[in-house]
Amino acid sequence: MSDEIHLVELTKDNWERVAALTVNPDQEGFVAPNLKTIAETRFYPDVKCRVIMQGSDPIGLAAYGIDTDDDNWWLFRFMIAGSEQGKGYGRRALQMLIDEWQATPGCRFVLLGYKPENAAAEHLYASMGFVPGEIASWGERIARLDLVRETEAGDR
Repeated sequence: MSDEIHLVELTKDNWERVAALTVNPDQEGFVAPNLKTIAETRFYPDVKCRVIMQGSDPIGLAAYGIDTDDDNWWLFRFMIAGSEQGKGYGRRALQMLIDEWQATPGCRFVLLGYKPENAAAEHLYASMGFVPGEIASWGERIARLDLVRETEAGDR
């Protein structure tokens, strides 16, 4: 099997395989099941679901977009199947998402939330440039990634 990681749209042809993906049992309280993510995002047309693929197999799911409550860009969900964790796939997929965000007009930063006790997520997000901040009223730590585009970096 190929180690190639790429992102594809969630479609009627792949959603069931994506919905069947699960995290490790000790992580179940950290991220909603993919079926819930798929259902919720159908009601928010500005949220994009990206399936994380290893070769021809789905191994994860990400959902991101503008939150109409605060008009900010959010990474709402990010998961890698438990059986595929620890192989660097999450880091590579997150970098691909960052590349997408940097190429998106108007997307200047992205926020995300994670349970404070989720040390693995905190480490991954911090290593990719997300800066941890306050604990939100719903109990998650909010982290922010400021996006710098090449044209802006050259202007400094």
